[in-house]
Amino acid sequence: MRIILFANNWVGWQVANYLTQQKDEIVALCLHDTKKQRYVKEIVRDSRVSPQDIYVHEELNENKVLLRLKKLNPELGVSAFWGYILKPEVIDIPTLGCINFHPGYLPQNRGMNPNVWPFIDGSNGGVSLHYINRGVDTGDIIARKKIKILPWDTAETLYNKTLNQIVTLFKNEWPKIKQQTNKRIPQSRFPEVPTLHKAVDVNSLDEINLSKTYTGKQIINILRSRSYTDRYYNYYIESGRKVYIKILCSPRSGAKRMRKRKLT
Repeated sequence: MRIILFANNWVGWQVANYLTQQKDEIVALCLHDTKKQRYVKEIVRDSRVSPQDIYVHEELNENKVLLRLKKLNPELGVSAFWGYILKPEVIDIPTLGCINFHPGYLPQNRGMNPNVWPFIDGSNGGVSLHYINRGVDTGDIIARKKIKILPWDTAETLYNKTLNQIVTLFKNEWPKIKQQTNKRIPQSRFPEVPTLHKAVDVNSLDEINLSKTYTGKQIINILRSRSYTDRYYNYYIESGRKVYIKILCSPRSGAKRMRKRKLT
């Protein structure tokens, strides 16, 4: 199959590698703008695309690039952790349309940060493969899978789970997608109530208001929803200063017995 691959991050790399192993032809590769690129060297290497057919996001606004993509006669667009909304002019180029990897259990948590909201509203964690239409994550679903959220999970660990699960889901579905025998289910047929989140929505979770009353579960889940190993988001204000806070969760004790030091 002739493919336009829109790819970023580890998932984009795994998809590029898998497609070439399956003898599919990636005729064009579209990458994030430079500052947002992740795993770009691996993606470029494993996609085996001619340098003249590698583009960054901004170039998709140029008519000459759109004309070039049309001339390549792609059958399908594959969006693997592509962080931008594709324009209709791009979606319509492949004859079979475009499919997208979404790290959430659609139709819940459309849009941004689907690894955050399950901790806040009790929605499902999961991954979905779907067709791209004019809306934001509203296209027909090919397949989806729930991911169990454990009591010690955080936004970071849930996100990491989605990486492997969505690649596995894609590999399981790809033979059917190639043969055009895959399912295509409108999201309106699913029982879950659709939700949509913008990138800025998570900002409302960051401040822990010391004058507000929270239950223990509420405060823990807010912290779980915004805790990552290498950065802080939650904070409270004390004496006019922000104090940043996060939570570490584990099913096991991490305490180590301290050895007695000999006095000399």
